[in-house]
Amino acid sequence: MASPWALGRTYIPLSEAASAGATTRSTFLPVKSEARPLLPGLRPSGVELLEDGLRRKQPRTIGTSTKEAHASIVRNWLRSPAKRAHIKGLYAEALYLRSNPDWGYVRSPIAKQHDLYTWVRGRPTPFTAQVKTHGKADPGVYARDMVKDDLSNLFLVPDDHVAGLKDYWRKKIHDLDQRGLDEEKREATRQMARVRGLGFTSGALDSDFSKSARYVLRERQAAYVSMGATLAMALGPDLWSLASTGALPPHTLSRWARSGAVAGVGSAATYSLKHVAKGSWQGVWKGNMLIGSALVLADTYFVVRDSGGTRQAFSNPEFYYQLSGRISGTALAIGVGAPVAVWTTAVAVETGPFAPAIGGAAGLLAGGVAYMAGSVGGESATRWICQSIKPELLVEAAQQMAAGVRQELAARIADIQKPL
Repeated sequence: MASPWALGRTYIPLSEAASAGATTRSTFLPVKSEARPLLPGLRPSGVELLEDGLRRKQPRTIGTSTKEAHASIVRNWLRSPAKRAHIKGLYAEALYLRSNPDWGYVRSPIAKQHDLYTWVRGRPTPFTAQVKTHGKADPGVYARDMVKDDLSNLFLVPDDHVAGLKDYWRKKIHDLDQRGLDEEKREATRQMARVRGLGFTSGALDSDFSKSARYVLRERQAAYVSMGATLAMALGPDLWSLASTGALPPHTLSRWARSGAVAGVGSAATYSLKHVAKGSWQGVWKGNMLIGSALVLADTYFVVRDSGGTRQAFSNPEFYYQLSGRISGTALAIGVGAPVAVWTTAVAVETGPFAPAIGGAAGLLAGGVAYMAGSVGGESATRWICQSIKPELLVEAAQQMAAGVRQELAARIADIQKPL
């Protein structure tokens, strides 16, 4: 009696297996698990598909390094569309595998004519496919690729390029038939039967790749944005006072020393994200919350200490106004800085390798400016709300501020009156 495995692999002619009606899920047998994309689930699937594909195709230059994979993604995204063909082809393979779970990567990363494979019931050798994704739907270019690399059973192209390529081969078949070239006609018929769609258009591939590249770039630029927010929180109040009054407030140097500690906390929080979940928190809301919370808590600690303790700080309305300003400023800095960094990098693409640095500098500046705007706006809005709900809080705050000014003046007068 034949084994279930033998029954499951009953012979199917290649021409039938390659036909549109035969290549359904029931036709295929699963490949080995190591041939499938390995996605840890820490980042969007598009990003992890690119990471996995680069590690497979470039084991020497990329290896297991996520950092090197991300650098390659950004570097290729910043190139001209005509020069993105290689990584787009790699991404197209990965997207096809995501939608076709019975397919997998071929073992060799340097296989010239086979990119993907599966098992067909009744076929003793792998059923293979080659993926091509040209920027323009030029059927002549695709046809030359097919003639040059004619070993794979299927030739997969973007869906919007299929019709033109098949029309090309139909005309070729008709011309060969008219000329009585039967052998060449059979070969052209075989070539046309190889053509299949990937399941997505060239435009969708470009859009998906750009989306994944922007995510990676935002993650790489996150440190610049948080640095801008940190510097603005540390130095912003004093610089705002200088711009509005023309003079720095009292005890500026001591506050700047405190600001250095706040900046240190922000830098430590930013650095720590590189080691949390393999760096996947950088540039996303989880990491932004961690950095923002660390900054606000550190700055609030020093404010409470300088106020004379928690009782004095928490009983002073001015403390809450400033706290709301710090929170809104930090949120706006991170929310604005990251998109500005990504957009500027894309605009600066003509500068080549300098584009990421230019984007990072823009993110730092935007983060700082956004923090100042959010801080002033948040503090002003809180004051307005308090004035509308409980005006006596503002009166109390003004009285406490006046008392502080009187104490400061008295201290200065005492210093002046001291004998030389």
